[in-house]
Amino acid sequence: MHRFYDHQPDLNIANPVVRDEIHKVIGFWLELGLSGFRVDAVPFLIEQEGIENEATGDPHDYLRDLRAFMSRRRGDAVLLAEANEPADKLAHFFGDEHGDQMHVLFSFIGNQAMYLSLVRGDARPVAKAIRALPAPPPAGQWGSFVRNHDELRWTS
Repeated sequence: MHRFYDHQPDLNIANPVVRDEIHKVIGFWLELGLSGFRVDAVPFLIEQEGIENEATGDPHDYLRDLRAFMSRRRGDAVLLAEANEPADKLAHFFGDEHGDQMHVLFSFIGNQAMYLSLVRGDARPVAKAIRALPAPPPAGQWGSFVRNHDELRWTS
């Protein structure tokens, strides 16, 4: 289950013991006053490929469970998701109209369009990207950024 580097094993979230440990880590940091968590590579976190005993049901149920646990512990804490996916798949990570998964999604589409606009000296790619993004649920938001820890990608 290595998605990125061999020294970075992915978590098997189908395993209840792993889920319990993640809850413990979140609970620990919330007790210390942390107000949010950046969840890296969310599409890969919930991916079932390569797992011997896949979780039954919708993999997004795990994100709902994570949000519910965190909200019970601290209602004002936020989950910020890295989900670099096409626009038509992004609403699923908010929780569609229910908004019961991630609070904030990084806007990779907006970020890539920003660089294209800067190179071209034309704001139209940014305007097009903003229009392409699905509307977040009432308690959701897009996270606009200039740089992330990842390398720049020049894809559309």
